Amino acid sequence: MVGALAFASFAGCVYFTSYNETNYAFYFTTLRAWEFAVGGSVTLILPFVTRLPALLATGIGIVGVATIGAGVTLLNAKMPYPYYYALLPVLGAACVIV
Repeated sequence: MVGALAFASFAGCVYFTSYNETNYAFYFTTLRAWEFAVGGSVTLILPFVTRLPALLATGIGIVGVATIGAGVTLLNAKMPYPYYYALLPVLGAACVIV
């Protein structure tokens, strides 16, 4: 259910951003709910996953920090946001949580 809501929210966000409705896509909570759903999915799934090996967990964390860093350096004010570009910080944060 959370995945379906996340997909619908992300699709709406991309749709409105692609038609230059950036303010609507950015400020309308329903269109940004997919970001919360990603974090919620991580917290719902993690208790069912066995303990990750330390090396794998560290690697996932490093990838997460690098992804957030890529978002900070690559995204600029001229790019439509949230659009697809919001995946960088959201997935990076999910990796850091894991």
